[in-house]
Amino acid sequence: MINWIRLTILTSQFLCAQTINFNNVSLHIKAPKNSQITIDSSQIISCQNSNLCLQSPVILYEEANSSWRIEADGGEINPESAVFKATDVKITTPSWWTASANLIEFNPEKQYLSLSEPAMKIKNFIIKSPKATALIKSQNLIINGPWEITLDKS
Repeated sequence: MINWIRLTILTSQFLCAQTINFNNVSLHIKAPKNSQITIDSSQIISCQNSNLCLQSPVILYEEANSSWRIEADGGEINPESAVFKATDVKITTPSWWTASANLIEFNPEKQYLSLSEPAMKIKNFIIKSPKATALIKSQNLIINGPWEITLDKS
């Protein structure tokens, strides 16, 4: 009986822990049919708002004919809805453009990325705007103005 009480107390303390900390984690997120979302992170820590905070996450979104790679300094994911937010982001697509942004938000159900203050490289041009939306399926961009367009000299 005493051992059972000790086990119950130990288990309840573990389950009610304030923080969770995992190193070198790979998460597989429930994705729409024929697609896969994998998030690799050097560290995952529980946030105060019940979300999971990620350090240096790399997100791979793979579908039959395309894959997106998103690298970020930091991020946060809601484990129930799989809504993902990331900061200081670099996006690589199989399409004709790449982008970087201060902040992105991805909702797997809605199938698009919301980008804040993005800089998109399209062929030899860099387009900066306050906001943009990247459509996952079509790989198209909806860029909100005002725009700043410059020639990429690199």
